[in-house]
Amino acid sequence: MVFDAETKQFLNVNDAALRLYGYSKQEFLGMKHPDITAEPRKSNASIKQALAGKLDRIPVRYHKKKDGTKFPVEISASYITLKDRKLLCGVIRDITDRMRMEEELKIKQDAVKAKAKELGEANKALRVLMKQRNEEKREFEEKILSNVKELIAPYVDKLKKSGLDTKPMTYLRILESNLNDIVSPFVHQLSSKYSALTPKEIQVAQLIREGNNTREIAELLSSSKRTIECHRQSIRNKFGIKDTKANLRSYLFSM
Repeated sequence: MVFDAETKQFLNVNDAALRLYGYSKQEFLGMKHPDITAEPRKSNASIKQALAGKLDRIPVRYHKKKDGTKFPVEISASYITLKDRKLLCGVIRDITDRMRMEEELKIKQDAVKAKAKELGEANKALRVLMKQRNEEKREFEEKILSNVKELIAPYVDKLKKSGLDTKPMTYLRILESNLNDIVSPFVHQLSSKYSALTPKEIQVAQLIREGNNTREIAELLSSSKRTIECHRQSIRNKFGIKDTKANLRSYLFSM
């Protein structure tokens, strides 16, 4: 579109302008620039800047169509002087779709940022909960250890000094050893591997670790030596040392 810089009267428009604004060419040529702008003050200021050579592009300006619809446009502006008459030429681009996509993109970006912030806060809360859980776990373990030392260990010592027979004394020694294991890192280290053993195999493994031979284990568990041997072979097989020369008791201590 071309219009007179002083009177703002349109002098010429192309077919694309007619389709965009909804006017006929005759209607357009009977109009002035203020008739199509929805922002007259900003438009007048831009025209003055364009005439002064300070402005050749307007990123966003709102215009209006014949039916009153307002829409965003991008304008490239220039002027020429013809017989002492200044004429402004404007190339208008409808940027409605572009602005809509930019707005949709901004909404999505804001949603991603909000989600990231939400996840960050959730991770922070999770770290706090994990720290609290670890502290509670440590306090619980310390309490168990303290209770064993204060409420059980003294009585075990008294029993050891009470002159028990050999077999009860052996049971007491095993009980004391197992209590020590419960409150030591040993049980935590074995938990995953011991999960493959049966309850009876766990008993046998504990007694082997305490230095008992097959006969002693059989007596303590009221089983036959053959049964204990089967348990020993099963334990070696589950730990992957069945066909090796590895000492089972040494292996259990190394776990």
